Amino acid sequence: MSMVMIENKVRVIPSVELMRLLGASSSRGSDELIGQFGSGFLHALALFAREGLLSSVKVTLGLDVYTFSLKRHNVVDSRGNEDVRREIIMHKQNGASIPLGIDTEFSALNWTSIGMAVREIISNAIDGAITYDSTTNSVVIKDDLPEHKGTRAKDGVIRVFFLANEEITEYLGRVQDTFLALRRDYKPTHSSVFVNKSGGPAKIYRKGVLVGEFGNQSLFNYDLVDLKLDEDRNVDSWEAARKAFAAIVQSGNVDIMKQYLGEAALKHGYSPYWEASFNTHTVKLWVQYASAENKAVWKQAMHEQAADKIIAKSELEAKLLKAKGHEIVHADGDLAAALAEGGLKTAAEVLDADELSGQEIVPASETAQAVLDRVWGVVEAKNMSGGKEKPALKAFAQTTNADRLGSYRNNTVYVRSDIQEDAGIMLRQTIIEECGHHATGAMDHTRELQEWAFQLAAELMGG
Repeated sequence: MSMVMIENKVRVIPSVELMRLLGASSSRGSDELIGQFGSGFLHALALFAREGLLSSVKVTLGLDVYTFSLKRHNVVDSRGNEDVRREIIMHKQNGASIPLGIDTEFSALNWTSIGMAVREIISNAIDGAITYDSTTNSVVIKDDLPEHKGTRAKDGVIRVFFLANEEITEYLGRVQDTFLALRRDYKPTHSSVFVNKSGGPAKIYRKGVLVGEFGNQSLFNYDLVDLKLDEDRNVDSWEAARKAFAAIVQSGNVDIMKQYLGEAALKHGYSPYWEASFNTHTVKLWVQYASAENKAVWKQAMHEQAADKIIAKSELEAKLLKAKGHEIVHADGDLAAALAEGGLKTAAEVLDADELSGQEIVPASETAQAVLDRVWGVVEAKNMSGGKEKPALKAFAQTTNADRLGSYRNNTVYVRSDIQEDAGIMLRQTIIEECGHHATGAMDHTRELQEWAFQLAAELMGG
């Protein structure tokens, strides 16, 4: 195996306590620096130990050299079970040995890949380099040093050495893809969205360090500044999606927004891209509370991508809109609200009340008109018209599965077209009910409508 060296320059050689104290971090709270937990190096040492590589690890803080070994402890637990624990010991060259109080099984459940340890060491080097001159130029990664050679200390430089197994070699082979922060043009203080040219999963970076991959395909990769990680340096899918969409909205980039709209949001439920799975409530909120500038870009992107499309919130709306020649977008709830915020019209804005209720209006038959004339004549004769003129009459062909026989609105009685020739009581009963709505202005199932109907019945019975 070859030896790996990762180094960076520093203005001041840091105290060794920052390396050995669990939770001690000099990077926490900085917008530019990666570190925040103060535990990564100890996690890395335990992982190196589990991989059988701990004895190869050497750290030089300037001219001070530190190596590591294991100390066996025979222990007994509270049930009387005997076991052997292995504690990591740090040795200063020509100095003291320092027990770290860390068992080799520290974080064994979550730190399972040796690449996580390498990622931690490179992240520390990046932070040190940025502190040195605000760039990553002083970070050096070499993975081809001869074994047990070239592990020298150097003043003003931090170096970490370790042997590379096959997994480490493979990890370092894609280091430029894993660490955007190593690129010369990298800007660490703002989130960014960039096209995923590989077409694979969405790569999620935090401050230039890859921390997760999601979905089988994605439109973009994301570098996020304020992404929340757990102490194992992992991000969950909900947090990744929430902050990824925020980055899209806050990018102010009309082309990014157009691509998201065209390939994800406007094809919600039918798109293969990870972005189509974003929580719709999150989408609505980020759009609703976007800055005026970013909201204007969202509207511009919507106009350029889907200006003539109409939001269909149901299959009925989709059917009616298509019948009138409209292009549609299937969306409801929060997603529909976000799209409408961008200027898309809803079905309610382009269809009339009849169409939205699933009714196709057709002329009333002579039979139905005769029944209405007769009923209203009785209503007026009994002084029960409420001072209103006879309503108009129209018929409707029901285009949904609703079983209504009639309706009333805007001084017009509507009866279902297939009962217009009814010779029994169905047509008369329907017209009487709708005339009651017209006369009283009362809604269905109200006491006022019932009293009107009972009074009309009593009047017709005579006395």
